[in-house]
Amino acid sequence: MNHPVLREYNARKDLENLYDLGEVAYAEDYARIGRSAKAGMDRERRVVAAVTLLGKVFPGLRDASKGFVWEDEGRIVSVVLLARVGLAGDRWSIETVATHPDYRRRGLARRLVEQAIDSIRDRSGAVCTLKVRAENAPAYALYCDLGFVHYDSTAHLKLDEVRGTIAPRMNGYAVREATPTEWFGSWEARFGLALRETPEAVQRILPVSPFQYRRPAFARFLAPAVIRLSGRRIDHFLVEDRDRLVATLAVDADAAGEGNHDLRVCVDPEHAPALAAALVDKGLRGLAGFAALPVLAETRASNRIVIRAFEDRGFETISTWHWLGLRLDA
Repeated sequence: MNHPVLREYNARKDLENLYDLGEVAYAEDYARIGRSAKAGMDRERRVVAAVTLLGKVFPGLRDASKGFVWEDEGRIVSVVLLARVGLAGDRWSIETVATHPDYRRRGLARRLVEQAIDSIRDRSGAVCTLKVRAENAPAYALYCDLGFVHYDSTAHLKLDEVRGTIAPRMNGYAVREATPTEWFGSWEARFGLALRETPEAVQRILPVSPFQYRRPAFARFLAPAVIRLSGRRIDHFLVEDRDRLVATLAVDADAAGEGNHDLRVCVDPEHAPALAAALVDKGLRGLAGFAALPVLAETRASNRIVIRAFEDRGFETISTWHWLGLRLDA
């Protein structure tokens, strides 16, 4: 085992090597969701190539896939990936931190995260977030030692496959499928919903920002093409009560049939008792025509009503993740 060398991540050249590392470093996580780390590699390669090319025209895309790696004899043994949240503004997310088991406890991950923080600071970032599995005590301790603060936790749920569906009972709420133009155009209403849905304790660490919902023109233009390149189909639904947005649903289907489907629910806490089960039912019904794949969902661990709605439809909680944030403008 030689001394690894630290360098910048190259999305086009390093992708296969990165997936090799992920298959080993995240073996337990991939086993929980029931798929291989390499299941979506070809699609990811197409997306990376397209984003790299478009980044020459649209500068905002250049921050979509950045990172650093430790390399040993041509093999990536530790990696950190980061991205600007919303491709605009001053918020960043550390998306991946992974180290090969043979190279752990050598300080590689710490150095990578420190490098990522320095990079974000150099780009005038004000806040950086990341998530860590609840039982991963060493990583949690590392991030806290680097100044990160635990501000939220989320539950990840899984349904092995959609077997039967129930017609959603919307209880008098108006629900409509949004075109891409309508979805992006609804950013102010979705921002307002997020303000109501996000607990005060989270807001103190990471205030909900318009940049999370308002997309620049080039992103609105490119999003449908990028989704198609990835082999997925995403249908968005807006739920209103007397013309006020009270919930959204995203049905994210793996149209290529290679990985998993996703359901994303955001609901005003005041309306959760009446809407949570109906949103899950509508999401599952939207997936019924696609390949029989696992369905994943993520929601705040404190959203017991939403979690119960998923569990009542057969979902099981497979992991809990802690979200941590670091303010760089303090």
